[in-house]
Amino acid sequence: MADAHHDFGNTQAALKHATEAVEICQQLDKLGVPTYILHLAEDLDRVVTYLYGSGQLKEAMSYCYEGVEAWRKLVTLHNLEKHAPQFAEALDRISTFPFDSHHASGVFSTGSHSYETERMKCQREAVDVWRRLATQDPSKYLHPLAQALNRLADSLFRSNDLPSTINCQLEAFSIWRKLAGQDIKKYGDTLTLTLHGMAETYLRLGGSGEAIKCRIEAVDFWRNAAAQNPDKYYRRLASLLEEMADWASQRRLHTMVIEYRLEAVNIWRKLAAEDMDEYADHLTYAFQKMADSNLQLCDPAAAIKCQTEAVDFWRSAAAQNPDKYYRRLASLLEEMADWASERRLHTTAIEYRLEAANIWRKLTAESIDEYIDHLTYGLHEMADSYL
Repeated sequence: MADAHHDFGNTQAALKHATEAVEICQQLDKLGVPTYILHLAEDLDRVVTYLYGSGQLKEAMSYCYEGVEAWRKLVTLHNLEKHAPQFAEALDRISTFPFDSHHASGVFSTGSHSYETERMKCQREAVDVWRRLATQDPSKYLHPLAQALNRLADSLFRSNDLPSTINCQLEAFSIWRKLAGQDIKKYGDTLTLTLHGMAETYLRLGGSGEAIKCRIEAVDFWRNAAAQNPDKYYRRLASLLEEMADWASQRRLHTMVIEYRLEAVNIWRKLAAEDMDEYADHLTYAFQKMADSNLQLCDPAAAIKCQTEAVDFWRSAAAQNPDKYYRRLASLLEEMADWASERRLHTTAIEYRLEAANIWRKLTAESIDEYIDHLTYGLHEMADSYL
């Protein structure tokens, strides 16, 4: 608590001195000398940092907006292009404040919707500045341009300006694809999120075909990455395949769902063979999801086959190492029995409960205190299944 009080005191002292510096620079700014304007802009940025850190967000936003105007003077009025990155960063900063129009009331003077209006204005201007800088030095400024485009696209989507949203997303996507080609670890996930965002925009525009293409392109990107470096990206591909299957299921694209679930199962199976402890539960979950998808296709036989394969996997593991996996097998058998019972597959449910009870009976004989409750519960559940 003393340290927290000390830190707060330091912040307040720093804020006091920084604010005093701003007040001096505000007077000097009236002279119109670029050096003084630069000092003002830099001091305003410092005050914003201190205010933001101390939770004074409305005040921080006010100073941030003043800082934007100072940087704008340097770049547009005095043609000091070298300060364009700071100008763009200031625009980015004000566009990402965690405010709504209520919190920002009084900061702007353009009406009740001033914050959203100013936010969009700042985002558009930031994109323009970063785009200009990226033309001059792509290696340095393409990344911040893509980030600014994503922020603008999010705002456009919320405002329901869908044609502008997709145009913005397409420009961002072309940049993220290039960046991910250079560094997949750093930019691959952002590329994926951008493609997913494009898919949602296309759906809102009525373009389900284009939406599917975007989702497929995201999967293909990671499929290619995993083909080149399976040790590094196989797990990421499997997770994305499951996400894709869930997305397709929500849109009743059942054939596509099964294809992606099967591919995910095959990857998890391979990974589980290499590292049982790390990936076996992922494989089990993938089997369960595929079973549910087969039920949606009115194919209970295929669903039971998936669940049986999951159980067989753990049966094999328990046979090789009963001390480690017998309990897990019994728990899974009960889960499978519950699954079968909920779907009125009563014969299958009883078979699983009987096998689980036999395992709990064996474990209880070895350690009654640890397993007697499991055995009792299993017997009660089996009794209910017969009723």
